[in-house]
Amino acid sequence: IWYRGGHGNYGLFPNLHAATRYEMLVIANGGKAQLCKKPVENVLCFPALPKEEKLHNHHKPAALCAELIERFTVPGERIVDFCFGSCQHLATAAAIGRDFEGSEINAAMLDVAVTLIAEHFRPKLKLL
Repeated sequence: IWYRGGHGNYGLFPNLHAATRYEMLVIANGGKAQLCKKPVENVLCFPALPKEEKLHNHHKPAALCAELIERFTVPGERIVDFCFGSCQHLATAAAIGRDFEGSEINAAMLDVAVTLIAEHFRPKLKLL
């Protein structure tokens, strides 16, 4: 669970919905790998992004994404985000050096995603 202290996500209709200060995060792990790479708490406290910095309504902070990737993966494992939205998880995976894949139904987010990933992507160099 991600706790955004002092900040709520009002969604698209702030006059109709209460601010949510908690968001459930789902981690899936395939194969026989150990799910958790280090001891974890079940509530992660990271401040939410200010509204003017969000690329998507559910844009997560890079520090939260990095914490999740480092807790639940090791180098060589692939990060997959099936609804990447702002693409912050994939951009963070690129910055950390993990392989990644993603999909998004909203085609308008594709250019945003490519731009964000490009800022963080460090291709693996092959020495000859």
